[in-house]
Amino acid sequence: MGDAVNAGKFATDALAKKDVLLQVAYDGLNGVSNEMQTGTFVALPNRFAPLPRLDFLDPKYFNTGVAAQEQKSIAIAKGEEAYLILAEIKVSAQDIPGARQLLQSMLTDVVNLRTVTPLDDSKETRNGGNRKDYPLTAMKVKFDQNDTARSGYVLDRQAGKVNVYAISGTKVTSADLNAATTQDDMLYLLYRMRQEIFISEGRRMTDLGIKMPVSQTEQLNNTNVKAEHTKAQLPSFIPLNRAMDDFTVDAANGIVTMKYDMNRVLVKNKTAKEIFPFIN
Repeated sequence: MGDAVNAGKFATDALAKKDVLLQVAYDGLNGVSNEMQTGTFVALPNRFAPLPRLDFLDPKYFNTGVAAQEQKSIAIAKGEEAYLILAEIKVSAQDIPGARQLLQSMLTDVVNLRTVTPLDDSKETRNGGNRKDYPLTAMKVKFDQNDTARSGYVLDRQAGKVNVYAISGTKVTSADLNAATTQDDMLYLLYRMRQEIFISEGRRMTDLGIKMPVSQTEQLNNTNVKAEHTKAQLPSFIPLNRAMDDFTVDAANGIVTMKYDMNRVLVKNKTAKEIFPFIN
């Protein structure tokens, strides 16, 4: 809500508790299944696919045996977020070295220690969405047309097992953080990390400033729901008509180019009221 003092206090309190991880457990045998696991891994065809620049993080939830007996948990609170909150407070106050130190500590002390599981994902065909050109073999990725081509983002799942980051994963490195010297540079990396670390956890729309309306049924039964909660929020900088997810594939040169780098878009609009709470 933009209260940096209390956000910092609670984040600091969380970090005092080592190995913070609170997860929701699912019971497929009794009909309480992880729908993200179903939609991204179990269902044939899969209903969801990540952006190509997030391909290396998919699947986050999986099973190697009977799906109903092997429902993966979803994190609803983890220590990474405390670091990210504190770093966002620092960078919003123009304390770039302080933000850098926090994010480097998060990588070293938390993210790099999270479980990584090798998985045979050779059955993945990306045939469940509206795209017929999603790359199935290793390709370089450009986050937008002005970016340099990056390796390791789109994986060849026929070449062997892929790493699954069931809790947290990111390609942002300590070297990337050391190279960031301005507020915009650090905000960009911080929100890239949020996008990658919280993939399939329901956080991204909030970071983009998008809010879905609360249903009328909920409004009629909950006195806490006000009229403003029943209206959708879509910031003016959000591309429409699926353009936010659009990309082109240069098969001859092995490069996928995203139409928009939404983290760049966020930084460009950093004073918009819907995003970056500690700047506003």
